[in-house]
Amino acid sequence: MRDTKRQFESRFPQFVTQALVRMWPSESRDWGKALTSELSEIESSGAAFFWLIGGIMLLFRERWRHFWRTLGRPVGVEPGGSIDSFARNYSRVPRTPVWVTALLLFASTTILLQPEVRNVLTILYRSYTHSEFEPWRWADVKRLRSIASKNSDPQLLGFLSLLSDNDAERLRLSEQAIEKDPSLTWLDYEQSLWPMNDLSQQHYLPAGRLERLQQWDPQNAVVHLLAAELISKPMRAEAFDAAVRGKASLAWEQKLTQNPQWISEMDLALSASKYDNYADQMIDLIRSVSARYGVSDPDIALSVLLRKRMVQFEVLLACTDSLMARGAAAERNANSALAIADYSRVLQFSQRMHLGNQLPIENAMLVVSEKKPDRNCSRSTSLLVAPTKLLSSLFSLQSGKNSAIEN
Repeated sequence: MRDTKRQFESRFPQFVTQALVRMWPSESRDWGKALTSELSEIESSGAAFFWLIGGIMLLFRERWRHFWRTLGRPVGVEPGGSIDSFARNYSRVPRTPVWVTALLLFASTTILLQPEVRNVLTILYRSYTHSEFEPWRWADVKRLRSIASKNSDPQLLGFLSLLSDNDAERLRLSEQAIEKDPSLTWLDYEQSLWPMNDLSQQHYLPAGRLERLQQWDPQNAVVHLLAAELISKPMRAEAFDAAVRGKASLAWEQKLTQNPQWISEMDLALSASKYDNYADQMIDLIRSVSARYGVSDPDIALSVLLRKRMVQFEVLLACTDSLMARGAAAERNANSALAIADYSRVLQFSQRMHLGNQLPIENAMLVVSEKKPDRNCSRSTSLLVAPTKLLSSLFSLQSGKNSAIEN
């Protein structure tokens, strides 16, 4: 037992000193070797223990000095090594100190931790990998879904309904949002036609929700245009099928002008006091939810805006073109009163559209709708006629009417 203890007391200090030498900085390793050689001259185990304590303290001091000297040298350059001598003799070698490299690395890491930078990198990754634009896969959207399941914030529910690709989920989330906050009833307009990318499967908002939207915002032309669009759906679908099959059919615009229900909705739309497509409400919702829940990914806002519901201008143009044609016929028949009335309705509605919060894409769609597939002419859309031109026509008609009365 005593022999085992003596062997341990003699070997343990040697093992420790050998480990200290291996950890010693290269430029002062001779101190570590001297520590080991002197240990063999110590006879008592107690003195050897205190010798080891002193050696460990000396090692810490040398490692600390080595650390500070290393900060002033380039990365990977050991003092006295082959790279060190090479760097002294040649100028075209890295000379940036370690502390500068560490500072740059820290600054780069700090920049990468900023949400805006990470968003930019995420967008670049999606662009180069051609990943699908699927918001439900994004981390921020998953986080918002988790929050909505706990706090049932109506604005958050409405926001998620605008992000969802699932028809049932969109309707469910928007319905929950409207029940909690009736000021979000405009969401019914955004959910009024789905799916957007499959014409054969498209369907409209349930009748009950459409009626609720009309009662909530009765003086909005957009709501009545939606109802007129729903009425015209079968006729437009029939004309499209006939065109695909190469069969001739009566123009759906002419059929619509003979439909009393459609005429009634269009009359309400043209006489409504405002034209509001709820773009401002959507942008306010994006800003509010983003600020409240720390959403900084621009793709989320872009995804919502790309799904923005727009008016079917072909339905609107069917009405305004009919009024313009009727006004022109009345003008030819010297019926100035009827011509002025029809032109005035188109002019006033056009002014409400241009003075309202019309989206740039809506203007673009009107420009596209301006040209018809006619070999002889490119028919000008009545809604794009400059108000000054329409006013000039109305003034000339009114002047002619007044002259006829005076005579």
